[in-house]
Amino acid sequence: MTYNDYTQVPWYRQSHLNSIFILVHLLTCTAVPLLLITCIALVTGDIYYNQKDESGQLKTWSTANKVLAFIFLFGPLLAIISLIVSIFTI
Repeated sequence: MTYNDYTQVPWYRQSHLNSIFILVHLLTCTAVPLLLITCIALVTGDIYYNQKDESGQLKTWSTANKVLAFIFLFGPLLAIISLIVSIFTI
C-alpha cells in the first residue's frame, strides 16, 4: 500500500517511531521486543518517512534496511525453531 499523507500511515510503519525503537535497543541492548517490532514491520511491508518523492508518494526505507531486518530476525527465528524441536523430541 502507498500513502500520500503521513497521518494515514499506521503507527508501526512510521519512520520516526521505528527509529526510536532502534535507538532504544542500541542504548539498552535489552529492548529486544522493540527491535522485533521494527524488523517484523519492515519484513512484512514498508516503513514510511514523512517526506514525499517526486511522484507525491511518501518515501520508504531502503532495501538495505530490509536485508538488515532479515539478519536481525535470523537469530530469534533459530531460537524459536530449536525450542520447538526440543519440545517435540522429548
